[in-house]
Amino acid sequence: MEWTRARAGGILRAMENYRGQSFEEMDRRVLSVPAGPMYAIMTEHNVYACPDHFPAHDLSVVAFAPRDESGNIPRLFCIGPRIVTNPAKPLFPDFLSLDYRQSILAFISVTNRRCEQVGRHGNFRFYVLGDLADGALKHRPFVNCSTDAHVYLSLRELLSGAPVVRALK
Repeated sequence: MEWTRARAGGILRAMENYRGQSFEEMDRRVLSVPAGPMYAIMTEHNVYACPDHFPAHDLSVVAFAPRDESGNIPRLFCIGPRIVTNPAKPLFPDFLSLDYRQSILAFISVTNRRCEQVGRHGNFRFYVLGDLADGALKHRPFVNCSTDAHVYLSLRELLSGAPVVRALK
């Protein structure tokens, strides 16, 4: 239990620093998606992408917990800039830093070489992920949900150390 409290405190401080907001100002829900075989690519480039026609994610949520192929969550991230562009001819807004642009372009390149998924279906939403120093979840919780779609989780439950977490209704 001590590890979980110490880890939770570190994650919350890191989120506050990353977003420039106190935790009380942030939404306490976490967006979780089934990353499956894309998990390694996402975490290598700190980018998540989905077709823009997929249901929109709540923009007030700043925490992101991708699920690996087994449905577990090994790591927690902060959601940074979000943009919509066509991966076949990406255009970036002026506010997006060169580092973020390069991360998205590398993600597109690797994804197209390995999976051929990004770029054939029009516009995609790209989420730049902030890597949290204390974001690793040693207990790797499993998400108990009946869908392969995105779900929202309770940050408190995710950090509780419980081996299984439930999707919020």
